[in-house]
Amino acid sequence: MVEREWVPIVVRLVLSAFLFTFVTAVLLNGSPLDEVININIYPIYLPAEGRERNPPLLEWCVLALVLLTLAGIVTFRRPMNVLSSYLFKAGLFGLTLLYLSDPFLSTLEPYFFVQRFWPLWMMLTFYLSYLLADSEKLRSITVDFIVLLTGVQATYAIIFHALDVNQFYTPNFGARTQGTYINPNTLYPVVLWGAALAFARYIGEPIRTLRCFHFVSLWLCLLAIWFTYTRSAWLAIGVVCGILVAVYRKQLVKPQIVFVLLIMSVFVLGTLFVRTKGHIMGNPDDRSAWGRLQIWRTAITIYRQHPLIGHGVMSYRYWQNRLVTKELAQFMPLNTEAKSLFLNFAVEFGAVGLFMLIASFWHLGRVCRYLLSQQLGHQDHAIVSGCYLATIGTVVAGLFDTPVLEAHRLPSSVLLMMTWGMVASIADKTPPTTLEPHFRFPRLVRSAIIAAGVVTLIWGLWVAVHALLLVNQARPKLLKRVQTVVAKPSSLNKPPVPTFVKDTFIASEDGYFLQHHGVDWQALHRALRVNIRNLAFKQGGSTITMQTARYLFLGREKSLSRKVAEILLALEMEKHLSKE
Repeated sequence: MVEREWVPIVVRLVLSAFLFTFVTAVLLNGSPLDEVININIYPIYLPAEGRERNPPLLEWCVLALVLLTLAGIVTFRRPMNVLSSYLFKAGLFGLTLLYLSDPFLSTLEPYFFVQRFWPLWMMLTFYLSYLLADSEKLRSITVDFIVLLTGVQATYAIIFHALDVNQFYTPNFGARTQGTYINPNTLYPVVLWGAALAFARYIGEPIRTLRCFHFVSLWLCLLAIWFTYTRSAWLAIGVVCGILVAVYRKQLVKPQIVFVLLIMSVFVLGTLFVRTKGHIMGNPDDRSAWGRLQIWRTAITIYRQHPLIGHGVMSYRYWQNRLVTKELAQFMPLNTEAKSLFLNFAVEFGAVGLFMLIASFWHLGRVCRYLLSQQLGHQDHAIVSGCYLATIGTVVAGLFDTPVLEAHRLPSSVLLMMTWGMVASIADKTPPTTLEPHFRFPRLVRSAIIAAGVVTLIWGLWVAVHALLLVNQARPKLLKRVQTVVAKPSSLNKPPVPTFVKDTFIASEDGYFLQHHGVDWQALHRALRVNIRNLAFKQGGSTITMQTARYLFLGREKSLSRKVAEILLALEMEKHLSKE
């Protein structure tokens, strides 16, 4: 049965070029090559000053592309045959919805839109990889390209460490390589994924040149991980090496097995002594271990405030600064996450998000085990094996750090999502041994649901635009009435409102009174988030202009004192006259 081709060739080429350019820019960010091609990806998700209140067009285009891709998958792409892989994709849909709901549920104050657009780039990588990686050859080229980029980044890390250039200096320890990134915690998960994919492509590769390429890339990545001196990364390498011996013992000769066990021993034993002044882990000078325990205690306290749906994306540092304890303060914490992938996800998305994350990891493992038991081509087999090993390493490192799904870990998050998307595409192409039932709407019903959603969106936009037009039409009437009220003899005979009273009133009622045009959308958004989270009316977003209109047109004289009404009218009149 021939798969239906629903994306035109030109569109596929454009999306593929965009995806490869984006991945290149992310993985080589800050490198000399990045300066040559003039692509700097970090401002996209860590914006420059002044972009917080007005998200640029690029981010909104990415949001639209994510939604269109989701609609395309639901409408045109058949579900996965294997039940566990279908559940895995459903889990990724759930994670996407969690990130999309963040503007309405976050407890951050103030809430900056652009700083939280980085999950859209991450999710878009998954959906585009899933849709575009149709052939085994294209998937193998993509993985080789990833290994090349991670090998280049590992080379930068090694050379920089040897020359003592661009190093990250840890108190009581010294220099740790960070490559071209901002710290070693951004580097190590990238080269961890590169090492896993390089090893999987090296085993069973019939072409000698490619075997040598992946072998060299593997060693570069392992050496870069060593120079990061990161305990969680070393432990992850040790666990992955143990799994390699168990899984590939029939494909490896005895010297290779001994060599893998030696690497495992070096990394695991190194975990006990790294950054501890030569003493065993847990000694009084082990700032990494004791500081991490205090971070976890603070994270648990933050989680208990909203255990069900959490505080929102990138919320840990905000709340840590408000709930910091004396024990934690002595370590001078500058971290932006809870130093545990699962604990950080619990803080951000509560029990709901943590369940989705664990379920996604679990079902991905089931998908990989199922695919490895099938008759795959050696290239697809390597992709699934590498993804499985890298995911296990990420989970191990995630117990003690946040290697993915965090703003400063966008490069590794992009690698994770890109590889997951290719595995999902492989699962779609692999016929199941036994068909398992799964829930699916008929195409007509799915089209009707999408059409209803589009109609609802258009109707909502029309209502909003119509309301704005009505407000604009009523403005002359409002100003005329304001002028009439202010011009009354009773008001003119009274002394003017003192300036400090006006300033106090603006500061307490409407801080952006002099900047907005009658409606403060940020205030309305803040009130919406607070009221949704508390499931009750806790905060309003009305401006001085809105209160004046309510006083004039809705007869609120009884609810407002005469003096307050005069202050409202005076402020609105002065604002109008100053603009004229």
